[in-house]
Parts: sequence; structure tokens; C-alpha cells
Amino acid sequence: MTNKEKTYNPYEAMLIENLEKGIGFHYNDIDKVDRYPVDIAKQVVRLLIENACLGQNTAGIELGRANLQKTNKEWLKKYFLDITRECIDYSDEWEYRRLLELVEATLPELKIDIININKNSNNEEILKIIEDFTA
Repeated sequence: MTNKEKTYNPYEAMLIENLEKGIGFHYNDIDKVDRYPVDIAKQVVRLLIENACLGQNTAGIELGRANLQKTNKEWLKKYFLDITRECIDYSDEWEYRRLLELVEATLPELKIDIININKNSNNEEILKIIEDFTA
């Protein structure tokens, strides 16, 4: 079944459009993203991270997380921090919490790296998030 034959929820339909028309990447290849040229693969992963961390709707957040979990973990681990530096505001409480949730579910071995980014923050909310993820 192709993407045109299947009915998707609005968030998935928007993601498919952004991937296929915006980047030229086939949605059904998410599990093969590491086989694409690095610049394309990074754009795909960035879009998925943005869905998982910037969105305000649970469906979009879960869609980003679920698709990132399909990717090659070794490839993702190699590029993840560089990509998040480009698209995540580590000082924003919402984005930082979603990022830690994403890392816990997808790349738990990077959790301490993400926590260390803000361990000396003056923002009480950020410090509370760190506490939540280290307790």
C-alpha cells in the first residue's frame, strides 16, 4: 500500500508532505534513513526531533518519537546531539523536557549528555526538569 492509498491522521499527513515534498525523502524509508546522504538524513531526523520536542499536540509528539525509534540507533547516536543543537532551545522548559523524554525513550545512553548541557542553569524550571530525570 502506498502513502496515497492509506488514510493518515492530519499530523502524519503533514509530516509525510514535509518529508516527501520538502526534503524529497520517502516516508516509508524512515527505518533506512542512515542509507541516505548525510545531509538528507539529518534533515529528516531534524524534522522528527522538531515534531517530538517542539509540538504542542500529543499526536505530533508521539509521531516524532515513534519514527525516531525506527531509525538506526548507531547512526542516530552519532548525529543526534549536533542536530538537536540546530533545532532545540535548551533553555526552553517545554523543548528541554520533551527532548529528555525523547532521549529516554530512544537513546537513553545520551541522557547524561543532555542533562549536562543545562546542569549549571540558573533557570529553576530547567533544574527541576533535570531533577525529574535524575531522580
